[in-house]
Amino acid sequence: MLVKNFAFRDVSDELSDSKQIFETGLGLLGVFMIASSISSVLSILINLGIVMFAPVYLSVSAEIDFVKVNLISCLASVGLGIECVRNKKGLCRLAFGSALDRAV
Repeated sequence: MLVKNFAFRDVSDELSDSKQIFETGLGLLGVFMIASSISSVLSILINLGIVMFAPVYLSVSAEIDFVKVNLISCLASVGLGIECVRNKKGLCRLAFGSALDRAV
């Protein structure tokens, strides 16, 4: 039955199906980017805590360097993940462009 439905499907709905699959993929990509950044965020927060609460006589230059190196990439990954989850329709419009306008 599944093969019959796939072989004789209505082709007019193919663009909307592609759009829905693309939106779902963007949402999943966003969740993956956020989840994969959790360990980096925790490492940065731990190193910031060490820097803020370390005694004056300890050298914290290694922790500061770690935060400097990893902060931008971690923020970019989390920000892009949040944007993929939050603005799926806008990114889908950007990807499909005028094909969506012609289909409507």
